[in-house]
Amino acid sequence: MALLDILQEMADVMNAVSSVGIAYPKPPQVAPKDDNLPAAIPDSPSGEIVWGASHDDRRHEIVWDLLVKRGDDLSAQFAAIVPVLEDVLAAFRTQQTLGLSYVYECRPTGYEITGISYAGESFLGASITFAVKEKTAVTFS
Repeated sequence: MALLDILQEMADVMNAVSSVGIAYPKPPQVAPKDDNLPAAIPDSPSGEIVWGASHDDRRHEIVWDLLVKRGDDLSAQFAAIVPVLEDVLAAFRTQQTLGLSYVYECRPTGYEITGISYAGESFLGASITFAVKEKTAVTFS
């Protein structure tokens, strides 16, 4: 359940950013409504596990999509997403452990501003890739 806790804490960091309308800890079944935009939605995480003698290191790659209100003016949408992206990146500079004892690093490693399709709707958005490093004690039985 650590991964769900990590997603929740990441959503909490994003929800504390005033320019984000709502951050979902799990992908919603339907596209966000306009009054919830800009929205942050996690994509399917991937990762690797490195086993040690007394612990395992889990290295997650988690992509979050920031979505802004769709419209006909691409320049306005671009101008809307850039400040949100900057605010989210800044928030994670000070929240690198997410307040979780087993997370020793959570940081953005890249982003792309692009068109994003979600639940049949189209948005301009920013996909941010995060590297999350978790250390968990191993119990032998």
